Amino acid sequence: MKRVLVFEDEMSSQEIARRTLNSMGITEIAFACDGDRGLKILDRMEPKPDFILCDIFMPDKDGIETVTELANRGFKGGLVLITGAGDTLASVAKTIAIQRDLNFLGLLKKPLNAEQLTQVLQPLMGK
Repeated sequence: MKRVLVFEDEMSSQEIARRTLNSMGITEIAFACDGDRGLKILDRMEPKPDFILCDIFMPDKDGIETVTELANRGFKGGLVLITGAGDTLASVAKTIAIQRDLNFLGLLKKPLNAEQLTQVLQPLMGK
């Protein structure tokens, strides 16, 4: 059974993620509306999530800070970044993830949709 942690402050994106993940057979999903809360959830999760979906623009601790913290914690699962912003900040977050040896799976543009999320995660579902 796959486990997913979603760092996303927009309720509509959370709902799309929940429905899509459920349709893929993933029912163990935790949600956080900002990086601080998400990292606290991650620290308590056992076993750790197989995947993290992380928005880049969030209150309190943004996606770039969160990606850095995931690397500091040695997170070994897959990481999917989500952005509604321009390509520059998304590129910085992606670069940090790759340089810090996180398992970067992809960058999804908002509005988040089921097709793009399924396309990124489906190849990994059997692993």
